[in-house]
Amino acid sequence: MNEIALAGMTVLLAEDEEINAEVAVNMLEDKGLLVTAVRDGLEAVKCYKSRPFDIVLLDIMMPVMNGYLAAAEIRKFEKLEHRRPAVIIAMSALSDSDERRKWSKNGIDGYAAKPINWPALLRKIGHNAGSRRTVRPQTELLSCVIDYERFVDDMCNKNHELAASLINKFVSRRVGELIKAAEEAVKGKDIKRLREVCHSMIGVSRSMCADGLARRASELRQLAIEGSWPAMPGIIETMHKCHDNIMRWWETQLTPDM
Repeated sequence: MNEIALAGMTVLLAEDEEINAEVAVNMLEDKGLLVTAVRDGLEAVKCYKSRPFDIVLLDIMMPVMNGYLAAAEIRKFEKLEHRRPAVIIAMSALSDSDERRKWSKNGIDGYAAKPINWPALLRKIGHNAGSRRTVRPQTELLSCVIDYERFVDDMCNKNHELAASLINKFVSRRVGELIKAAEEAVKGKDIKRLREVCHSMIGVSRSMCADGLARRASELRQLAIEGSWPAMPGIIETMHKCHDNIMRWWETQLTPDM
C-alpha cells in the first residue's frame, strides 16, 4: 500500500517509553497517518471508546494495563457496541510461541518486533487496514480546511469580500487563540475552562465551515468529560496541524480575483 493510501488513516499508539513514542509518532505522521498517542493500556482503552481508530499499536509491557489486557478490552467493547474492528498490532521484544498464543487469544492481529522495522510495519498496516478503515483516505485531510463555497454561500450571502475578511480573522488570530487556551487548560487540568474553550472552538469552527477542526474540538471535549488527560496532547497537536492546513489552504486562495 503506498503513502497516498495510508494518508488519513487514524492510529492509536500506546507506548510508555517517551523516546519510542516520539519516534513512532514521527514515522507514522510522516506518511500522513493521524496519530493519537497515550502512555498506558488503560488510557488506550478509554481513548478507543471515545472514538474509532483504523489501527491500534500496543506496546505489550506497559504500566497500569498491559497490551494484552488492553487488546482484550478493546475487542470486548467493539462487540458490545457493534463497532467495526480496528487492526491491533502488538509491539514487543518478545516473540516466542507462548507470546504468540497470548496475542491470538486477546484479539491481536499481528506483531512488530522491537526494534521496529518501520517500512515493514507500514506495509503491514496497509495490508491489514485497507478494508477496515473508518474514514476514506483523503476525507480527514481535506476536512482540515474551510469549505469555502458553503461558507460564502450559506454564511456570507455570496459576499466574497466579507468571507475573506472573516477567514483572515479566523485563520490569523482566533484559531491560534483558542488552541493556546486549550493547551493551557490541559496543562492546568482545568476541566471547566477546557470545556468552555472546546465549546467556543466547536461553535466558531462550524460557523466557518471548518469541519475538521470542529471534530477535533468535539473529541477534546469528550476526553475532558472522561478525564482522559494523557490522550489530550495528541488532539491538541492534531489541532495545530489542522490550523496549519487551513493556513496553507488559505494562502492558495488569496488570488486577485477573490
